[in-house]
Amino acid sequence: MKKLKILSIFLCIVFLLSGCSAQNITPQYNPSETRSSPDFRLLGAEKLDDETSGKIEKRCLEIADLYQSQYHTAKKKKPELRYEQSSVSDTDLEKIKATLLEKGISVIDANGDETSTLLNPEPFSDFWNNVSAQQDAELEAIALSEYGGFYYYLFSYHSGKRYFAYANLEWDTAGRPKVKDFQKTSIDSWLYTENGNFMYTRTTGCAAPHVFEKMGRCQLLRIEPVPDALLQYSLAYIAPVGYKGNNLLISDWSEPDFGSLNFNDLLEYLKKLGTGSYLSPKDYPFDEQSDNFYIPSSEFEAVILPFFNMTAPQLKKVAACDEDRNAYPWQEYKGTNTYPNPTLYPNVIASQKNSDGTLTLTVDAICPEKETDALFTHKLTVRPLEDGGFQYVSNAITAGNEEDIPVYFPRVREQRDEGFADYWQHAR
Repeated sequence: MKKLKILSIFLCIVFLLSGCSAQNITPQYNPSETRSSPDFRLLGAEKLDDETSGKIEKRCLEIADLYQSQYHTAKKKKPELRYEQSSVSDTDLEKIKATLLEKGISVIDANGDETSTLLNPEPFSDFWNNVSAQQDAELEAIALSEYGGFYYYLFSYHSGKRYFAYANLEWDTAGRPKVKDFQKTSIDSWLYTENGNFMYTRTTGCAAPHVFEKMGRCQLLRIEPVPDALLQYSLAYIAPVGYKGNNLLISDWSEPDFGSLNFNDLLEYLKKLGTGSYLSPKDYPFDEQSDNFYIPSSEFEAVILPFFNMTAPQLKKVAACDEDRNAYPWQEYKGTNTYPNPTLYPNVIASQKNSDGTLTLTVDAICPEKETDALFTHKLTVRPLEDGGFQYVSNAITAGNEEDIPVYFPRVREQRDEGFADYWQHAR
């Protein structure tokens, strides 16, 4: 399952109101025998007090009891390294998910585009209604890992204060559940948008992103489901490239001249999209003076040209091919050659099949940091091909303030405009 490979876990988040935890379930394990030492993952997180961590631990064990027999009989893949856990088969994870649904537990799935969606929004609706009325409320969530354990989350609103608690349940080699990583952090703000997105900002960042949470403080959880056809368009054409490290989706350009589109910064994304493999910088010669790696022309062109209606001579001209080296310059994405823009997530809101065989997608760029469903809107046109491939045709920003469009300059310094020529040059 690609989602597990991409996200390292199979998502399955359960949202319940505090009243739902009174399910008269007796754990088969003594909580005092199942607790592991803490392993904090949230930067600056507080350690939970014993009373709260005890309640969370008990709840984790109750949830584990719901599917423990399935976990014990599930097919497991032996880890490649001794210190790793055995992963549970995708089929058995689906069965565990189904069991949780049958028990009335809400589930969230990974969309594959770095967002996750709640499949049953009723518990969240009750939670948010209470919060909106300034009434104390709690919302708990679990997410199955690929190893058959789960991550536990608790969103709480008490006396006007918001906080987020976290714990992790794993099964040990003897098949016993172990609960660890008890922690807590305040939530500075949260918002449920008109388009059904739950955005929240933690006081502290995330040191090791897990499940639906990403690096940093600002987070997104989708409550309203995305129409499958539109989601598939996003997964095929948009999510593999994204909004960081390149300007495919954040600038105006069109074939045949492609305007200001930078092909060098698309290399690693299109290599992964086209071949399924990652670009490894160590495989290429490095020039310390320019800070560039040099990719052989034949390899660079084999990656880029299938995705655009252009010739090799045209690509050589616009992508700064070094004729002496017979290679193209490239720099890996890092903090010293890119601008720190906020994280954006694509939301395809409409599609149109054109008479010339192309497909135009209307896309909102969701931005949790700015608490908006659409920081800007753009239209991306692609050309599906008979062999199953496709070409990017054009992109146009159609809505949004100029100051909200992400700042971009090429990673390769020789390609930058004069204003960005020396940007962070000494931060290498």
